[in-house]
Amino acid sequence: MVSIITRVIIPSLFTMIVPLALLSFTLKGSVTRPQIDKNEKIYTQPFERKLMLILGVCGLLFVPVFKTVTHLPPYMGMLLSLAIIWLVSELMHQNKPDEVKKQLKVIYILQKVDTPTILFFLGILSAVAALQSAGQLTLLAGWLDENLGNIFLIDLAIGVLSAVVDNVPLVAGAMGMEKIDFIWYMKRISLLALLGYVAGAGVYYLQALILHH
Repeated sequence: MVSIITRVIIPSLFTMIVPLALLSFTLKGSVTRPQIDKNEKIYTQPFERKLMLILGVCGLLFVPVFKTVTHLPPYMGMLLSLAIIWLVSELMHQNKPDEVKKQLKVIYILQKVDTPTILFFLGILSAVAALQSAGQLTLLAGWLDENLGNIFLIDLAIGVLSAVVDNVPLVAGAMGMEKIDFIWYMKRISLLALLGYVAGAGVYYLQALILHH
């Protein structure tokens, strides 16, 4: 897994940097800094906020490690990370007043989550898992190997297929949350996403040629 990360970290950066660089020249406008209410009560200490941030990031990074070590579905690693964060938050805030502790509990925060969107994402993950269990992904891999042959062309094809199967529904869900119109997204974002993908793929290919020689 470490070798995969080291190979894709630079292409991933270019996938992000190239669209952002283009936007820095084409996107114009002004941003108003939001007003912060200094009188608003803060019920957590800096150490507690930093600890929860670290646990959250580590929980995300833990999921692929969990998958690699246990060979269990990734969602079980996510649930384990959530359970750890839940337990730590309960212990951290146990001595605070009840009215404060209520707002800091994970169960209270989960009530604020957009449940239909979460179920939508879960459905996408379940659908992909179903395709894998049914053997369709294995058949697709065999077809790509027979008809394309070249590993880089196969990688590009898998990326496009992943965009259709995984990313299109996920982006659709995100658009619903942000109230973004589909036509606006197609005009403003789709070409940038394609440009980032091609840039990352190109850098990965050049990197592989350099390392090979």
